Amino acid sequence: MKKVCYPRKLLLIVLLSVCSATVQAEWQLVSEQSQLSYTTTKVFPGAEKSAAENNRFAKLEGKVDDNGMAEVRVLLDSVNTNVAIRDERMRKIVFQTEKFPAATVSAQVPSNVLSAQGLHQIDLTLLVDLHGMQKSMTVPVSVVNESDRILVTSMSPVLLEATNFGLGEGILELTKLAGLMFIPTTVPVSFNLVFQQ
Repeated sequence: MKKVCYPRKLLLIVLLSVCSATVQAEWQLVSEQSQLSYTTTKVFPGAEKSAAENNRFAKLEGKVDDNGMAEVRVLLDSVNTNVAIRDERMRKIVFQTEKFPAATVSAQVPSNVLSAQGLHQIDLTLLVDLHGMQKSMTVPVSVVNESDRILVTSMSPVLLEATNFGLGEGILELTKLAGLMFIPTTVPVSFNLVFQQ
């Protein structure tokens, strides 16, 4: 006996199949659970002595939209070096936050990473917009999909060359103000980002 599929039932089946294939909820960055930090090194004159210091940004914003396009905004005024005068100098001299208040990092996340739970280790192409300049870089990341949240972590520090973003002059001025011999412009950056659905 031939099975009959009624038009209303057929329409419902088509709609359900389309929705399950294309609809994906947006993910929002959980700022208080996310971290973006970087390490600076200062070289003192004469004694060939150096010191490394960890710094971070306290305020991050971001999301991953329905098409897998991720964007994270780093509010540069929230820089925290654990020294108030240095924070002020970083804001005014290096980042020039009155003109460039935020840095933006965007990337296209593969659809299988967002749809399949578990651990994914992938190379993610990032577009970094900092100080009015844009650079693309490929970064190995670990992505853990826990169904209702996603954790994205850099698998190793990302080596960011500050001069590629026009920050060299500010770092040189900061070097002189601090009475240092040298501040390397290659800066290791690490991140641990949490997105909630």
